[in-house]
Amino acid sequence: MLGGWEILLILCVVVVLPAAVGIAVLIAWLIKRSKKSQAAPVPPVLSPKTERLPRKCPQCGSVLNADVPEGLCPTCLLQHGIATEGGIPANQPPFVPPTLAELARLFPQLEIISAIGKGGMGAVYKARQPALDRFVALKILAPRPGNELDFGSRFSREARALARLSHPNIVAVYDFGVVPGILPDAASLSYFIMEFVDGPNLRQVQQAGRLAPREALEIIPQICAALQFAHDEGIVHRDIKPENVLLDKKGRVKIADFGLAKILGQE
Repeated sequence: MLGGWEILLILCVVVVLPAAVGIAVLIAWLIKRSKKSQAAPVPPVLSPKTERLPRKCPQCGSVLNADVPEGLCPTCLLQHGIATEGGIPANQPPFVPPTLAELARLFPQLEIISAIGKGGMGAVYKARQPALDRFVALKILAPRPGNELDFGSRFSREARALARLSHPNIVAVYDFGVVPGILPDAASLSYFIMEFVDGPNLRQVQQAGRLAPREALEIIPQICAALQFAHDEGIVHRDIKPENVLLDKKGRVKIADFGLAKILGQE
């Protein structure tokens, strides 16, 4: 709304000055007045009833900082991530990997060379296929409690889907199957025979401090390409982490353990 003195000013401009000049001055003054009113908006005054209450973490109840998005607090979010990283279920005893001698008896077609590592999902060994004169990785899956028939059916179905994945940034699956347990009453062991990657995983490279920014930028597109390819084939990794991202001697990315979380019932 215009005040009384503003109306008087407009009349003086229109009457005293020539029409064209008066209109130009009037338009310029109105534009300036409009900009001034837009530059300093009056903030709304909140009543005590409409003031925002502090946001709290729905899990632990701690107050969230203003820059934290809705959801869990950073501490609970980290604990949730650790709890879902494919560890050993609470109702299952620790997995004891087979020895090299036991594997040699179970896999006479392979030369078992050494153990590479173990985790909640199983153990990995370096082996050699004499018939094809190539090194391979032998992965033994940790037995899971429950219906062994259901697990065997799920393992066979998912393993066939993984074996069809053919991508330069995905560890190839050469073979899979089930062998009898080490002891007479022990559960059978499911296994994969896979491409052997002659290099460290991303976690080892990170801890050694050997990952330059340029190399990191080259790794990310390869990871994205592999995940997108698998997604287009109807397969989701479900447990992507630095330990499952391998780098060969040429620095090429090889993602391992596609779909194992689903096979082992850890979705």
